[in-house]
Amino acid sequence: MQRFDVLIATLLFVLFQAVLVYAVELNPSPQQITKVIEDGKKAANQRPVPRLNFFGNMGACDYGFLQTKLWSIWVGSQFAERRFKQLSESEIQRILSLDNMLITYSMCADSPKQKEGHIVLRQGQKIIQPSSIKSSFPEQSMHWPKSPAYAIAVQAHFPYRDFDLLAPATIIVVPPFGERIEYPIDLSNFP
Repeated sequence: MQRFDVLIATLLFVLFQAVLVYAVELNPSPQQITKVIEDGKKAANQRPVPRLNFFGNMGACDYGFLQTKLWSIWVGSQFAERRFKQLSESEIQRILSLDNMLITYSMCADSPKQKEGHIVLRQGQKIIQPSSIKSSFPEQSMHWPKSPAYAIAVQAHFPYRDFDLLAPATIIVVPPFGERIEYPIDLSNFP
């Protein structure tokens, strides 16, 4: 019976650690920050680099990623590691002070005139509009000159106060053409 108790305790500890690290966090703990810094350093030397916080179909278009506080520290530690540096405490504090989650989405178009996209979040019946949104100028895609010839990056900022960090959500992408695209996500799986 004692081995069973140890097994249960170990399992609960592992699950607790997973919850600590893999959820959108407003106020990450020092342990969470240390873990994502270590993971980012490891990822800097991996090929291909792990795709953390991605959704959609990876390729030239129709994919995106969530830039949360922990994700930004993870990426920052990768960039620092590649330059043989450490992510500075001031950079970590700057990231931790951010009030928005950024969703970046890459979509394709057949014309450089199709450049305005929009992104919203839906949780239940509630539609959450971004506080700001911008689309990049269309660039030639890897398919150019064939269709789809252009890629457009859309960035939408969502204040953390406007959505429930633990509730299921749907990212809805509204391209300047065609039908909207919906991506159901579980925010508890995104650090």
